[in-house]
Amino acid sequence: MPRFRVLGLLLAAALGLAACGEGDGGTPAGSAAAPPADAGPRRVERPVAYADGDTALEGHLAYDAARAGPLPVVFVVHEWWGLGGHAKERARRLADLGYAAFCVDMYGKGRLTDEFESAKAWSGEIYADLKGLGVRRLEAGRRALIEAARADGLELAADRAAAIGFCFGGTLVLEWAWSGADLRAVVCFHGNPRPPAPEEAAGVKAAVLVCHGAADPLVTPEAIQELRDGLRATSVDFTFVEYAGARHSFTSPEADTRGFDAVGYHPAADRRSWEHMRALLAERLGG
Repeated sequence: MPRFRVLGLLLAAALGLAACGEGDGGTPAGSAAAPPADAGPRRVERPVAYADGDTALEGHLAYDAARAGPLPVVFVVHEWWGLGGHAKERARRLADLGYAAFCVDMYGKGRLTDEFESAKAWSGEIYADLKGLGVRRLEAGRRALIEAARADGLELAADRAAAIGFCFGGTLVLEWAWSGADLRAVVCFHGNPRPPAPEEAAGVKAAVLVCHGAADPLVTPEAIQELRDGLRATSVDFTFVEYAGARHSFTSPEADTRGFDAVGYHPAADRRSWEHMRALLAERLGG
C-alpha cells in the first residue's frame, strides 16, 4: 500500500532537528561522529572531469575531510540553466551535514547560461530521451564520483546514496528513481515530474519526496493531480508537500533576477523544504 506521509514528514523533520541539533548542521544517523571542536571542518571542493561517450562533462565534488568515512552520498542535479552556483551551494551545505555531495553535469562542460533559448535547447536534448540519455548521464555521474573519491582517498558508503534535484533536475532525479536506480531517497524540488508506470513502480528502491510550490504556474493542477493519483496507485514510499505562495524555482535566490513572473524565490518554502529533505536523508541514509 502507498504511504502518503505529508504530516508525518513534518513531524520527522522536527524530531530530526531535535536529535541532530541545529547549531552544527547535524550528523547523518549511523555515520561517524563529528570531529573534535578543535579540529574543525575541512571542506574540500573541486571540479571533477569525466565523460559520457564523446561528451566532456565537469561535475563538482564537496565533502568534509575532517569527518571519518565512510560518508553517505548525495547526488545534486542542477536547474535547466546548467551546473552553476545554486547546485554547488547546495552541495556545500550537504558536505557540512556530513555527506559526500556530487553535482552531476547533465549538459557538458561549460554549458551554463542565463539565456532562455539556450537552456531550452540543452534541456530539450535530455527531455527527448529521459530514460536513455537522461539516466545514462546520471549514472555517469555516479561512476565519476566513485573515481574521484578513490583519487582523493575518500571512503564512501556507496550503498547509502540519495539524489536531489531542482526544476529540470527535480524531474530527472525522479526519472532516475523510476529506472530502478540504487538510491535510498530522492527529493524533487519544484520539478514537473510524472508518476511511474506500474512496471516501473515495482522496481523503485527510493523513498520519494516531492516539494512543490502551491502557486507554481508552470506545473498545471492536472499534472499534479496525475502525479499524486499515479503514486497512490503504487507501492512507492512517497511524500508530497505543497508550500503556500511559492512559485517555480522557490529555492533559488537567482529566480528573482530572471525576469519571469512564473519564478521567484520564497525563503520560507526554501527553508522548510530543506528541513524536510534533511529529515528524509537522515532516515534513509542513516544505516
